Amino acid sequence: MSQGGSREDSVLGRLSPGQFWGTTIEFHLPVTRRLGSTLEQQYFILDNNAPILSSLGVQFLASRMYQLSPSEDLTLAFSLVRALPPFLSNVKLLTKQTAVTKNKNGRVPKVFIITEKDNLITEDFQRWIIENTAPYAEVKVIKDSDHMPIKSHQQRKEKDKAKSLKMFKQESYILVILVLFFHTFCVNGKHFVLVHGGLHGAWCWYKVANQLKSFGHNVTTLDMAASGINPKQMQEVLSVSEYHEPLMTFMASLPSKEKVILVGHSLGGLSVSIAMEKYPKQISVAVFITATVVSQNLTYLAFLQERGRRTEPIDLDKFFILDGHNKAPTLTSLGVKLLASRFYQLSSPEDLTLAFSLVRPLPLFRSDVKLLTKETAVTKYKNGRVPKIFIITEKDNLQKEDFQWWIIESTGPYVEVKVIKDSDHMVANQLKLFGHNVTILDMAASGINPKQMQEVLSVSEYHEPLITFMASLPPKEKVILVGHSLGGLSVSIAMEKYPKKISVAVFLTATVVSQNLTYSAYLQEVRRRLGSLLEKQYFILNGPNKPPILSSPGVQLLASRLYQLSPAQDLTLALSLVRPLPPFMSDVKLLRKQTAVTKNKNGRVSKVFIISERDNLQTEDFQRWIIENTGPYAEVKVIKDSDHM
Repeated sequence: MSQGGSREDSVLGRLSPGQFWGTTIEFHLPVTRRLGSTLEQQYFILDNNAPILSSLGVQFLASRMYQLSPSEDLTLAFSLVRALPPFLSNVKLLTKQTAVTKNKNGRVPKVFIITEKDNLITEDFQRWIIENTAPYAEVKVIKDSDHMPIKSHQQRKEKDKAKSLKMFKQESYILVILVLFFHTFCVNGKHFVLVHGGLHGAWCWYKVANQLKSFGHNVTTLDMAASGINPKQMQEVLSVSEYHEPLMTFMASLPSKEKVILVGHSLGGLSVSIAMEKYPKQISVAVFITATVVSQNLTYLAFLQERGRRTEPIDLDKFFILDGHNKAPTLTSLGVKLLASRFYQLSSPEDLTLAFSLVRPLPLFRSDVKLLTKETAVTKYKNGRVPKIFIITEKDNLQKEDFQWWIIESTGPYVEVKVIKDSDHMVANQLKLFGHNVTILDMAASGINPKQMQEVLSVSEYHEPLITFMASLPPKEKVILVGHSLGGLSVSIAMEKYPKKISVAVFLTATVVSQNLTYSAYLQEVRRRLGSLLEKQYFILNGPNKPPILSSPGVQLLASRLYQLSPAQDLTLALSLVRPLPPFMSDVKLLRKQTAVTKNKNGRVSKVFIISERDNLQTEDFQRWIIENTGPYAEVKVIKDSDHM
């Protein structure tokens, strides 16, 4: 439908973002007065397929509902919001059906929770509602919360230290992976098309899609028929061509010279295989993640037969309780158990919980064997022209590793095969799927490195673990070095010592030295900008046999200068793990000697600088000063709304 549409569709599109904007006429009138033109916008494009968010809809969600929420929550919302039914059009019926009485409604104690920074139903409007619908047993205010407090990460509590430590390591890993991934797939960006597996929808890619977009890539996530929020029901999809029609429609819509990277997970690999047959010239590479694959050497029926022989069968008919066309299918206890044990056994509880809410039954397109054989046939001439990558999930309980190897052998060749260790069928840490090797090092007297701060008397002793690692690399191997904060000094020195072993150096709000800026000059600028911060005592030291304790200024520094925008659990974890910096800065002459670099060596390595926009320790203007004094850089990126961490 065009933006014009019918009156009913127009109302449906405008009042779309899942809000409870009208319960009585008395309430609806102030809503109209306060929100005004917001109610007149067209937030969805409606046609015979799933409603599509318009550009206004995207802007509305981002600026009025999710402006303070984590970006991955906004990405998830883009995949899942649906248009609001047009029940506001019949005023008389609406008035009747929303009328309440003091004798019944008024007997129930009420609590109202105000979201302080709500850009949709603003705080003053919420207080107006409270005044006009009182009394309330209690009124609470959630500070710094947008309209979607359910999505807020700021109120989470650390449940157990071991779990938090694991999260810390995973997030550090993701940070490095992101930078590597961004560099590997080049600065101009690529177009990734992500195709979900059976039972799932576009929603399952929300973390990966968000991270790819944040580094400048174009990302499309599609719901196959009767999946995600696609409006078709499973009983309407009788063939595999009907199932993957959304992907084929998308591929047909691409400009003739545009190429995409197709990524298929699980059953999504079948759709990708068929797209390779139909549109080989528009696919630069096809990536299969623990996926179904067909080729000129392996038909889909042969694939199903082998899987049946190797894999403990799962009766998908017993996954759901189907209660007619007008009721949503419900997961059975068996479905819950199998998702937890076969699909998500290594994934986060949040991802499993999300799956419980969103999985849908698989359509019945396998019943017509003759049609299935015809629609899944591919040729060497078309399908076989597209380069392929296969990513194995090592601890997959649904499609076992040995079966994945069999698929690879039967459908090759592949330009690359990667194994993700400790990953279930849903690829718990999905960015690992792009196959990068990652090494995370503790510098001396840092993290769990056994040295104590008083033992590390020079900068060369401090970064010795990095230099030892670099020396151990095979002669022809190159690495991407990523340095955060003071880690940039270690990276700068490694560039001087091993320029031929570094393909690119990435500095994240980091210390940098170059032939134009010595470490001493950098420190002088630090002193000029930070002043009294450097004079405070951040740790209480009780001798070599007792761990140092953060002082109250130390706690304040972490909370206000380093972690002010980070989740509370990250700050809590840091409070228990940070260690004092070794005193290697005391010998100025030695420090100057050990941090000197040259244009001939250090200057040969390509550099990228990533600015954290709201860094309260090394502020954005200071980071830009560093860039100006240590350039050139191949690229400079800005992470918006990011603190020092």
